[in-house]
This record gives sequence, C-alpha cells and structure tokens, in this order.
Amino acid sequence: MAKIDGERVILTGASSGIGKALAFELARKGARIALTSDRLDLLKMVADEITSIFQRDHAQNKVYPVSFQKHEIRIKEAIMNMKLLIQSICIIAIASFGQISCSHTPERPKVLSDDLRVNFGTIGVVSARFEPNIFLRTPKDKSAGALSGAGASTLSWLEVAGSMGQGGILLLPFIPIAAVGGAIAGGLSGVSGEKVEEAKASIRTAIKDLKIQETLIDQIMENAREETPYPLVRVEGVGPISPMERVSYHSLPGMNLESLLEIGVTGCNLEGTGYTPGSGLGYINSTLWISMDTRVRLVRIADGREIFSRSFTTRCYGQRLKFLEWGANDAALFRQEIKNCLPSVRDRIVRNFLAPFRDLTGKWMFLNQICSVEGCEISGRFIIRNAGNLDATASLVRFYLSEDGVYDEGRDLLLKEVTTKAIEGGESQPIWFNYRLGTGQDVRRKYIITIIDEENRVVESNKENNYAIGTIE
Repeated sequence: MAKIDGERVILTGASSGIGKALAFELARKGARIALTSDRLDLLKMVADEITSIFQRDHAQNKVYPVSFQKHEIRIKEAIMNMKLLIQSICIIAIASFGQISCSHTPERPKVLSDDLRVNFGTIGVVSARFEPNIFLRTPKDKSAGALSGAGASTLSWLEVAGSMGQGGILLLPFIPIAAVGGAIAGGLSGVSGEKVEEAKASIRTAIKDLKIQETLIDQIMENAREETPYPLVRVEGVGPISPMERVSYHSLPGMNLESLLEIGVTGCNLEGTGYTPGSGLGYINSTLWISMDTRVRLVRIADGREIFSRSFTTRCYGQRLKFLEWGANDAALFRQEIKNCLPSVRDRIVRNFLAPFRDLTGKWMFLNQICSVEGCEISGRFIIRNAGNLDATASLVRFYLSEDGVYDEGRDLLLKEVTTKAIEGGESQPIWFNYRLGTGQDVRRKYIITIIDEENRVVESNKENNYAIGTIE
C-alpha cells in the first residue's frame, strides 16, 4: 500500500456504510481526505466526526457534493493534488485484503473522466455456467517422474501450479481426472482399470448432479441479504461457459445495475501428499482430501471494465479417503463432502467480497437487583457482539444508571467501565456486571444504559446500535 500519511486522498461514497468506515480508517493513518457523496449533510457529519475523534484541523478534511447519477462533478480543481483516488466500487477489494489494491489504480487524472462516475449501487450476482473441472493433485517430485516413465505423452496431462508449502516452494501438478486412464492407472498401481473407470464416472456424474454453481449462488443470495449493506440482484444466463472465458457484461440490456459480481467454482480437487508402496500412480491409493477452487470477479457494467479478479482455494476439512472410496456407491461420500464444503465457500465470498465491515452491538441477557444480609447489588450478564466480519480491536463499554431509560450525559451516573478484548467478526464476548449498592439504595425498575465504544476507538459501519438499555428487575 502506498504511504498515505499526510497525503491527500479522495474517497467516493463516503457518507455512509463502508465508505464512511474507510474514511475513518484513512484518517487514522494520517491521510488528508476529500469526501464525496450526493448527501452534503451526511458528508459534513462524517467530516465533523473525523475532526473531533482525531483532533484534526477542518482544513484537512474537505467535503464535495457529487451527483453521479446526473454527472455533476464539482471536484475538478481539488483532485489535481490528490495522492490517491479511492472509488467506492473498489472498497470490497480494499477491505478484504487489508490494503488499497484494485486491479485498476487510477493515475492522477488530467481531466475528469468516467472513472469518477461510479456508484456501487445495486450489485448483480451471476454464476458460471460450466461444470467445475476435477483434478487429482499430488507432489511433483515422484508423480511427474512416474508419468514420464509411463510415456512422454502423459506429461501433457499436467497443468503445473506453484504454491508455498511449509518447507518452502512446492510445485504441484494438476492432473485432469479424465486423463487418468484406467489401464495406465491400473497397470502401475495394482488397481483394475475397470474400477478406476467406474470411480471416475461416478465422480463426474456427481459433479453434474450437484449443480455446484447454481447451488453456491442460491446460498450466497440467501445469506448475503442479511449480511451485506448492498442490494443484490441475481442475473441469469450471462455467466462464462468455460473457466477461461472473460465476459465483459457491457451494458446489460434492461438491467439497472452499476456493477456485477461473477462467481464460479473452477475446480474440485482430490489431493494428497502421501504414497503407498510401489511406483507410478501409486498415490491414487493414498488418502485424498477435497478442496475447491473459486474465482470472483467484479465488473463495472457501464464499460465492461474488470475492477478486480480474485481466486482462492477452500480446503474441505472432512474425510480423507482413497480414490476408489470417493467414487464408491455413486460417489455418495464425495457428494456429501461437496455439500458440506459449499457453505465454507459461501461464507468466504460473503465475508471477503460482499460485506467487509465491523459492527459492535450488544444486549442484556439478565439484569437483577440481588439483596442479602450483606446488602444489595446489581448483577447481570451483557453480551457484546461484533455483527460484522472484520475483527474489532479492544474497546471500552460503559454502564450508566438511568432513572428513565433516556441517556442524559450530565445526570446519569457512570457505574462501571469495562475494557473488552478484541472481537473477531461474527463473534461475541460476555461481560459479567456487578455493582454494590449503598445502604438502603433500591434501583429496581430503573435502567442501565450501556454504551459500546463511546470513545470511538473502533471504525464501524454503524454506530447507531452501540447502545443497549436494560431494566433492573
């Protein structure tokens, strides 16, 4: 990431959501920010918050009302001295990978161009229209030599990919399952060619029956509606028909969309590192686990420009079986493993590409006044939760005693202050609350107002739910 301390940065879509959260993050790193949106009132509030939290001069944070829909650009003069242009359409890549990195890093424009006229808007979600390839993956050092011995033509089966292993660089060949001939495999590993062919056929049929691409999109659409701040629309019949195809999606007819997220599972891998005694394709009888390769692309529809393309592999932490066991009984165990693994792929996509944000909230599980011969105390259990998917750093939680359940900064009594630990995305943390009351003091039917991160240490997408009210029973 380029050094941005003291540099001027322009950020679009900064009035709310992730754009607003990113503005706080950039301010924390020392950037001088120009905020743009079509809501000047919200922009001013964001700028005032940044100024207050980070004790900065108002001149360091400027706001510019911009209507992207009407192409009313009012920031031409200001942008000429900007170090970095961050568009809200790039925020997914920025937040997911921890650095400012889009596939296009705009140079400082000499004139304003259509690159500025981008709103994230409604996202179209499209699935690939091809069946994932199926690969056997095994360490190169032994299998490649064995394949060479089987015949030079077998080397054309390999698609070599580099990966980093625990002990250094390890090259793994990907062998398309269709290229593993039953006669060759059987002859070198002691497994009959007929059984190998049966297992191959069962696994390929399973891939076809599972409809992996459609099932993954179904799960993403259902899950993402609750997790992402962006409206999603499913787009049918326009995805790539092969792993190598790059669809531009330029000006989809009849679709009021700004951008499109293309999702496709490109490969299902049976891989392993162990060997059985013998030579050749003996690894086929070693235990293999399943992993899934997935590609995600974000494309701007106005001009078909690819904003970013990312690929990742999800290992399915289920069973480890031999090749023939995966293919047995119509590949029943293979089918189940893929079904079990798809939610993990879904969660990675939603977490990393659709909803990168932090959001602290909380609620009381119980809150009581308890009395004994030694006196009375307030006792309760409060749960603070990070409803986002980015980790939240440690913060302060303050508990105020209120007469009417409406927070009055000058009147309500601060009873206790608790420092939380860092909370991972989607995780919760309990806080046990105890406060000894004075002699004769009775607070039943009064209220405890809980304020999470009152000092604004955590950059969040939503601060409005950082309050919780509990009635003392």
